[in-house]
Amino acid sequence: MPWDLIFIVVLSIGVGLLIAGLAVFLSFLLIRLVRVKADREHKVKLVNRGNTRCYYHVWAEAVQPDLDFAFLFQESPLPAVEKVIDEVYEAAPVVEKSGKKVSGKDRSGKKVSEKRADAEKTGQAVAAKSGAAANILGTIASVVPGKAGSEMDAAAQAARDVQAGTAKAVQAPKAAERKVDALQKSGGRLGVSTGQDGKSQSSIKVKGENDVEGESLSQAEDVVRKYKRVVSLSDNGAVISQTIQVDPGAGLDLKLRIGKKKRRYPEGSFNYTVFSEQLPVDDRFDASVVKRESGVVSFPPIGSWRYFLPAFSVVFVSMLAVFAVISILLLVWR
Repeated sequence: MPWDLIFIVVLSIGVGLLIAGLAVFLSFLLIRLVRVKADREHKVKLVNRGNTRCYYHVWAEAVQPDLDFAFLFQESPLPAVEKVIDEVYEAAPVVEKSGKKVSGKDRSGKKVSEKRADAEKTGQAVAAKSGAAANILGTIASVVPGKAGSEMDAAAQAARDVQAGTAKAVQAPKAAERKVDALQKSGGRLGVSTGQDGKSQSSIKVKGENDVEGESLSQAEDVVRKYKRVVSLSDNGAVISQTIQVDPGAGLDLKLRIGKKKRRYPEGSFNYTVFSEQLPVDDRFDASVVKRESGVVSFPPIGSWRYFLPAFSVVFVSMLAVFAVISILLLVWR
């Protein structure tokens, strides 16, 4: 590639980048110059008339919802007051087996009644086999003398324990159901509600042919607690700001900047109220009563075209930049 062609390519790229940078800089400058900026600034004077060092919580409210308020101290915005809230989420309840929620069908599609019957049959079979093994081992232990007979006797006793435990496990669901039925009947006779409004309540609700929901007498519920910091708001939703500490007898000069929340400023005069609460640094003292001071803010009528002027300025500068780049490229590549 010839050197003169390389020079032309590099020159074209450099000129394009230079014009683009100037266009961006000029666009930002025009936006700052032509954008609508009609914020109002009012002075707020706070005086510590107490005998202890304190700070203030301040906020402003207005009937006009489109007004935005910000407190400044030495041209710096005051920080918003934050508080920690405790959020509690319900988790899956921990319920005893006797009060476990039973679905009409499990994932395999088998009915609960069939599953329960199968479990009872299995338990009865295990109990029967354990009993037979205990009898056989006991007979052998009575015949065999010495240490071997003692070991046989211990094995027979272990088999009897397995039989007793299995039989108890099989009968436990039936016993629990009988207890719940008896509690419901006694509560009905005494006129006591067995709903869900007490700690010692127990209920079995028949939802359908095969759906039964039970709640045990000692049902516990797990919760998940989360803590997060949020901005403190007044009763009407205004952001509360906090000032620096003020010595007794000293004052604090704040600046209240009143702007807009939406794209356009509201037209007319509007009342607003500034609230201030004096809070002592020493926790032994109580906070003072919230004070309020009224004010009025006015915004003149502003033409609608003024709000679109920044966008038009950016478009105009962009068109000029494109035209300049094309003209220079045509001149260089002629």
